Amino acid sequence: MLEPHERGRPIRYRRYDWIADRLGDWTAAPHDGTLIVEGVYCTHPTIRDRYHFLIWVEADRATRLARGLARDGESARSRWEDTWMPIEDRYRAEHRLNDAAHLVLDSTETSDGDELTFRVTGGRRLL
Repeated sequence: MLEPHERGRPIRYRRYDWIADRLGDWTAAPHDGTLIVEGVYCTHPTIRDRYHFLIWVEADRATRLARGLARDGESARSRWEDTWMPIEDRYRAEHRLNDAAHLVLDSTETSDGDELTFRVTGGRRLL
C-alpha cells in the first residue's frame, strides 16, 4: 500500500478476516492524498518512518483480550492466549512501539457506548 500511495497511485489491500483466520479479498481504494494505516504490525521499524504521523493506541493486556473475545467469540480464546498475544507481546517489547509514536493514546478506560475517551500518555516531539 505504501509504495503506490507515495507515487500517487490507487492502492489495493486485503483485510485480515479474524473469523476465518486468513486474509480476505482484495479491495481497491483511490489515491486521495490521505492514507490511514491501522494495525500493530504496520508500525514495524523498517516502514514506520514512511508515515507522517504515527499514533499508538494502547490498552492493557486484559482489555485487549476482552475486546478480541468480544469481537471473535469465546471459541477464539486459545488462539488469542496461545498464539496472538504472545507474538504481539514479543513484538511490542522488541520494537518499543509506543516510544516511536508521535502520540500515544491509552484506550484501556474507554466506555462501551458511542463516545470513546482516550488518555494521552506520551509521544515524541513533532519538530
